[in-house]
Amino acid sequence: MSDSQIPRSRPRGKGLPSLNLLSIQRHPPAESLYLWADFVELLCLVNPDRMVSISDIFARIVKQTELGEESPIEDTAESTPSSGPIAEEGAEPTVSSMQESGRASGHDGAIRSIRGWFDYIQARQEQFGELYPYTFDSTTNTIHLKRMSTRRKLYIFLLVSSNLENFTDDSAKTAFRNHFELVCKVALKEYLPKPTNVHMFGANPLNRGKYRGKTWERVSKLADDINETLKAREEDFSQYSTGDRGLDLVAWIPHKDSAGGKAIFFAQCGTGDNWEVKQNDTRHGGRWGRIIDCVEPPLNLMFIPICYRAPDGEWYNPTRVYSVLFDRFRLMLLLDKKPNEAKNVLPDALMERVISEKESLV
Repeated sequence: MSDSQIPRSRPRGKGLPSLNLLSIQRHPPAESLYLWADFVELLCLVNPDRMVSISDIFARIVKQTELGEESPIEDTAESTPSSGPIAEEGAEPTVSSMQESGRASGHDGAIRSIRGWFDYIQARQEQFGELYPYTFDSTTNTIHLKRMSTRRKLYIFLLVSSNLENFTDDSAKTAFRNHFELVCKVALKEYLPKPTNVHMFGANPLNRGKYRGKTWERVSKLADDINETLKAREEDFSQYSTGDRGLDLVAWIPHKDSAGGKAIFFAQCGTGDNWEVKQNDTRHGGRWGRIIDCVEPPLNLMFIPICYRAPDGEWYNPTRVYSVLFDRFRLMLLLDKKPNEAKNVLPDALMERVISEKESLV
């Protein structure tokens, strides 16, 4: 085993339960190839051998269909061609032998689809460089999990945060969502020039900052802090309301005077694939324009842990992006400059359990 690969066995954290947190059973939508690449990475993470190949994925899908489950990809295989070196015939001998023996009859489309997912893996290795926690071997079409480092652990955190439906524990899902906002705060502070005020505004139990408590109190305090006009009235909010009106993070570049008109940033953090509609949550033309009247509307930011990239590095579907989007790639480049600060806001115990997970591929 090379030094770049993680050991096959890894002890669990002391005193932690043995019940697996992850169960990689749910399949992404057929058209979301970037999520299928995540699926491969997750299977590599939990495989006891810390590696996974095209033949492993193929065998898993065949096993599922033999058990009566519907194949997640065969119906769309013809429309999912692969390209690049990993599509070369003969590069995956195990699959080839399956085809020659007839055992893979009718599954040619599935193999093409899986090869397409590995195109994304290969592209990520090139795009993320040393930040990528996997090694892709194009001669065997196999990926291996590298030894963990602080930066690679951050990638795993974002990967898992993108796929919370695989958690068996709802409290773990909530913890990852809450900690994702903390990680985004670190990234936003690094992105903006100094001095910039960056604060959590969302109804997050991990929020220890100045914007806590009832919604009205937080809204009125924010208007004072940014020197803008408060349009909403106290009676517009329930006395019991502690919601955030979709605003998770707020930032502004200060002036040395108290006049209105400054660069303001409103940010939403979303871990699910419904992030597209969440881009409207902090748009000034929506609800927030009726709460605070700003001289210049805040710039709308959206943070997601998803790697929303095609193999060429462009957005997977540019028509879904209508805010300043920070996906996994942009987040990792920012967090690379503050790895220890980001590591300090991760859910350490949960991360140890996730990295120690083991699940049979077939």
